[in-house]
Amino acid sequence: MRSRIGTLLARLGELLRGKTRRLRPYEEAILAAVRDKLAPVERDVLSRQIAVRPLTQRSLGGRMVLFVFDRGRQERIPLFDDRDDEHCLARVRFRSGSSRNVVLVVIHHGRLSTLEFRRTLEHVDPTQLEVTDVALHVRETSVANAADRLEHARSDGD
Repeated sequence: MRSRIGTLLARLGELLRGKTRRLRPYEEAILAAVRDKLAPVERDVLSRQIAVRPLTQRSLGGRMVLFVFDRGRQERIPLFDDRDDEHCLARVRFRSGSSRNVVLVVIHHGRLSTLEFRRTLEHVDPTQLEVTDVALHVRETSVANAADRLEHARSDGD
């Protein structure tokens, strides 16, 4: 009983801080499309990282999805060979109805780090999502640092 209460309190705390362990359907579809294009070893790494259900936190109106591997989850997952500070694992182009968008899948020190959508997601219909292109290991710059500065500037001004 005690562990159920602890789990419930932890889950409530995550929700209050805007974090969850659940991916949205379009996030799952994007990661599945990337996984399908990866070489078998990298496919296994991505699958196992997602399987531990990292905390996800969304910012910038959902355009930035941050993955956090907490409390021992970091030790239980394999890492990608690329251990750079930031590496664009994939650039995914997709459409949903008449809306088109691009998302970068970024890893940090070998761990899944962020999904970074170029445009707002307000017109995305997860039932109509169609991935049109997946490019692996592309030279793209993550917007995570700029977004972090923007988010902290907002909170500093409050």
